[in-house]
Amino acid sequence: MLPTPNAEINKCIEMPVDYFSALGNLHDAKISLMEWNPIRKQATITVNDLYSNFYGLPEYPGQTPVCLTAFDVSALEMKIMTDRFPVRIQDFEVDELSSGPGWCILVNCTSSGSIRIVCQSLACSAIGKVETT
Repeated sequence: MLPTPNAEINKCIEMPVDYFSALGNLHDAKISLMEWNPIRKQATITVNDLYSNFYGLPEYPGQTPVCLTAFDVSALEMKIMTDRFPVRIQDFEVDELSSGPGWCILVNCTSSGSIRIVCQSLACSAIGKVETT
């Protein structure tokens, strides 16, 4: 069974490495919005379909737009080299920090760069339909 978005807004994913691995690391999902709030130390990535990697397969549950929110962000680096949006995800990799509690998220985008976020926790919340042009 595929992982689902959290029912409670901002409830953190307990095992994000396993969670995103089971989702095929969001391969082929599209980022429609990236927000950074330095005062709250919070980064949010809006993705058009949590299950994009399974599109066309029997287990595909249908399009499920989500917001992925990183909390207590200590580092954020964006190297997006395109002016064509939305950006397609090649790989959404989550690794546990070796220096203590927390996570390093590396989002590689197809032919257009990457996003790197170091944070203490990560949530996945379902949202309404997002633009996928």
